[in-house]
Amino acid sequence: MIRGKLLLTEKEVSDIVIISLGLGTGISAASSFYEAEKICQTNKNVLIFDFMGGSSVSQSDGKTTEMSTLTEVKDLECVVNSVISDDRFDNKAITLLGFLTRRISLCFGSRQTSRSNSKIDFFYPAFSIPDTVKKMSHHIPAFLMPKKMNIDGNILGPIFVKDVRKLHIWKEFKKYQKPVLIIYGEKDPICTQACISKAKASYSNLQLLEIPEAGHGFSKEQTDTAMNAVFSFLL
Repeated sequence: MIRGKLLLTEKEVSDIVIISLGLGTGISAASSFYEAEKICQTNKNVLIFDFMGGSSVSQSDGKTTEMSTLTEVKDLECVVNSVISDDRFDNKAITLLGFLTRRISLCFGSRQTSRSNSKIDFFYPAFSIPDTVKKMSHHIPAFLMPKKMNIDGNILGPIFVKDVRKLHIWKEFKKYQKPVLIIYGEKDPICTQACISKAKASYSNLQLLEIPEAGHGFSKEQTDTAMNAVFSFLL
């Protein structure tokens, strides 16, 4: 079961933003609601949820060793379909917002749900993760893959690596024609300038915001700068 929290605006509006949290966090953390509450204050409904096995603190079912980008795509499709079936929301006014590696899930999931979502917003995307994992594991046959692996401080299973090996994210990006906003840090070692160049070549309707001096993750002040761009993007 996928669990989440729905923040409704005081005014009756049909727009909704679906937020996918980053690897290693969850809706149980108070910090996870900062961006959600900011968006809700602009008269947008917000649904924030945990992927199944998305972290050790996820309130959704599943273990981190059973999670991969492709299982997250299925989770995202389920969440979007749930919103579409809710008469309170306009299925042509759905925005997907993701953090960290969730960007990759959104890239694939947005293609599957492109008839319903209208925009995608990425915060400090970990677009380099697939290439990094492939380089680290290319010499290891699938049957020799360890049952548990520590990737960026998260205990993941062989399915994560197995599914990452199948991904060709830049080809997927080219299939999405709707507006995309990528917000990234000037000094981000994971969302590199090479990744941004590839994103420019892949997305046909792309907006970029580089946060000066920021790395992979933003301070409160940097987050506020990013959120101002999000508010404009959501108009």
